[in-house]
Amino acid sequence: MMRLNNFRILVTIFAILLLTLFGCATVKSPVHTGKEAAYIVQNNASLACRFAPIFLVEKNDLSFNRLGLPSARSDDSGNEEIFVDPDKPAIYFQVQPFQTEKGRYKNIIYRIHFEK
Repeated sequence: MMRLNNFRILVTIFAILLLTLFGCATVKSPVHTGKEAAYIVQNNASLACRFAPIFLVEKNDLSFNRLGLPSARSDDSGNEEIFVDPDKPAIYFQVQPFQTEKGRYKNIIYRIHFEK
């Protein structure tokens, strides 16, 4: 029992650490443009949100073609199941500063997840 509690504490600390390194932008409900859907980050003053791309996804009526939120749940047997929830779109980003001889810059790295 003590090992399980220590494991949960380590997982919680790791999750908090990841959240400080990476961000998650709230996404507006997809804007449907016929056969496609456009995923747009909601207005936010952060650098990553201001420059976020618009993700245009074809055949959005199929769940595996929709952006989703990585999630976890327990199945009927009590086993942990990791999945992507296509009903909760999310766009993740990381701002990575770097320096060259010509100056300081920032790379903004975006990550999205699909069900399949």
